[in-house]
Amino acid sequence: MKARCFFFNILIFLGISIFISSCKKAATTVEPTTTVSGCDALAGSSWTPNISGVSDSNHNDSGVAVYKTSYTGQGLLTGLAQSYDASSSHVITFSGLDVSTDLLSNGSVTLVAEAKDFPTSQLTQGNAYPVLISLNDGTNELVNISGCTSGFYTCTSGNCVAKTGCGPDPDGTGGSAVLGVTASDRRTGWDQYQHLGLSDYTSVNIFPTCNWTSGSPSCAFATSPGNFFSGGKLRTGTYTAKYILLTSNYSTVGDSYSASVKLTIIRKKDGNAGSGSNGALDINVIFVGNKVINQSRTDKGKQNLDALFTHVYNHYYTQNSASTAIKLGTINVYEWTCENGGDSYATISTSDAYKLFQAGSAQVSASAETKAVNVFLATSITYTGTGTVLGMAGGIPGAMVNGTGSSGAVFASLNKLNTYNPNCTPGSDCPIGLQESAFIDMGSTVSHEMGHFLGLNHPSESAGTEHDKLPDTPQCTTTGSGAVITISSCRSECNSVCTASQYISNPFCSDKSECQFNHIMWWTSKNYNSSGQGDGNIFSTNSGSIINYNPYVQ
Repeated sequence: MKARCFFFNILIFLGISIFISSCKKAATTVEPTTTVSGCDALAGSSWTPNISGVSDSNHNDSGVAVYKTSYTGQGLLTGLAQSYDASSSHVITFSGLDVSTDLLSNGSVTLVAEAKDFPTSQLTQGNAYPVLISLNDGTNELVNISGCTSGFYTCTSGNCVAKTGCGPDPDGTGGSAVLGVTASDRRTGWDQYQHLGLSDYTSVNIFPTCNWTSGSPSCAFATSPGNFFSGGKLRTGTYTAKYILLTSNYSTVGDSYSASVKLTIIRKKDGNAGSGSNGALDINVIFVGNKVINQSRTDKGKQNLDALFTHVYNHYYTQNSASTAIKLGTINVYEWTCENGGDSYATISTSDAYKLFQAGSAQVSASAETKAVNVFLATSITYTGTGTVLGMAGGIPGAMVNGTGSSGAVFASLNKLNTYNPNCTPGSDCPIGLQESAFIDMGSTVSHEMGHFLGLNHPSESAGTEHDKLPDTPQCTTTGSGAVITISSCRSECNSVCTASQYISNPFCSDKSECQFNHIMWWTSKNYNSSGQGDGNIFSTNSGSIINYNPYVQ
């Protein structure tokens, strides 16, 4: 089985996403900083995207504005099992976060926090996670992890177990918080709490104006005991954000150890929700290593790349509802050469992917930061478990700044970039009916992992016990072979709209949203036949709303 994603829970609400199983712009070749022997010579010319509908003119420049401001602060480190006082020097406070700019109907505020200056000479293992404790507008508090003040973990003899009651206002009593959510809601609630990467020390929290106008939770969410919203928007005013720095490898630390946090606040002003003109998403396509670069420079490789990102365009735009669909804008092409260290990351393990994101994103043009999603095409992704790793997102959502361990998504070309789809003649179109099923699924993989990076979870996780909170995505709780949910085990969820024979052969039922495996965020790989027909790649309306709040969509 080529499974799409697993979550490795590092903290009670932290994890990582792994996907197992016409814009024309010249490529940027990262120039060598040192001479490296044994590198394959580069041949041919770089790929210039030729994809119908993809254009820089798709951006909604008149309707969307994004502002970025950075702050720094310092505080004491907190151990995994260590108690802290919300008013103590363990808490790093950022005051004066002005969000008075009218965010309009589709705006958002995104907080990207990066741990800095960890005392590695004294604490030799790991680093620190910046955990958002609260966001306060001066009247009400939106996030309050009150259940964690006695420690996030219980540690005995070096074995640490996450506390089950640790989350935003876990008992639902309110207190100073206005979110009366349960512990199970904290992970996939409306504000899309960050899942931190295995070895990344960056957290991202997106606070949109309103996710949807119907269903549960709705825009009326959190109106009692206080109202954090005013007219469907975040309340105009000056905000205070509080963080603690939670050590990754120590149950307790002394008061002599401190580190700092770099906080980037990104305000998105957008009044185009539901208008059908939701702007566009730029992508940085980064070829990792000379082998992949050379494959991308062949006529066959160029044809396959055009076909691959045509799939992505179709998933996000032509196959999406008009109110939430987004187009692709500029596709920037980067070649991370062997001479500049690219070959060192061409085959990457899941546990080291954060290193690829850190090093690779730092080489992207600074002008593209917060404007383009980094998509790395490597040779392969290794994994110690069973299955084949096809792709991996750095975070849910990923960091909107470069140079972090969650600044992108990586995909495995499996050395087939220049050999996929042998029935298509280079220099001509490659219709889906002539494409190989594995290649079509690769397109779904790219769109799926980009969905994670933009803030989406699986409708149901593989065990069928955890689900997203979106009102319009189906749930599946029945597991099959391997104790995971499968197309067969989830059939009962949509038998009323899709007959048994349609699950595995013509004509399928790809447009039926009642079937979870027809959603792009279905946890495992898709099923396609030799004619290119197969499972759907649906973004639900609410899924599209989540994506549209992301500041990358402009």
